[in-house]
Amino acid sequence: MGSLLERKDRAYCSQESLKRYRDLVQKKKIFKTQASLFELCAAIGIRDGERKEFKDRAQLVQSYSIDADDALALAVLEKHPDIAKEDILRVLEEYAEYGMAKLYRWIVDTGPRNVGDLPLINWLKLDLEES
Repeated sequence: MGSLLERKDRAYCSQESLKRYRDLVQKKKIFKTQASLFELCAAIGIRDGERKEFKDRAQLVQSYSIDADDALALAVLEKHPDIAKEDILRVLEEYAEYGMAKLYRWIVDTGPRNVGDLPLINWLKLDLEES
């Protein structure tokens, strides 16, 4: 099966592009969470148009006080439930902040949910505030 980054047929970005994102992080031009999302989107083959769709959905749920990056992450999982969740966790635990990795760990343990589900959003908000 291989890891996400080994699946060249599904990759959106070249290794050079991914290296560029990492370099920008080291130079503090972009945040680590943004770079991890770029990497995640690239690894699972999300193209620019689809990434915009995820950003739009992220802005929608941000009004419920969930970080937009977390909302984007949920949207990715919702639309691509076939992605190996272990690979997503590996990418997040390497690049992302604790809260985002914790959010994914909860999704892996309980299964993907609908990001538009208000009770879920409130539960996540409370759980993340407690950590």
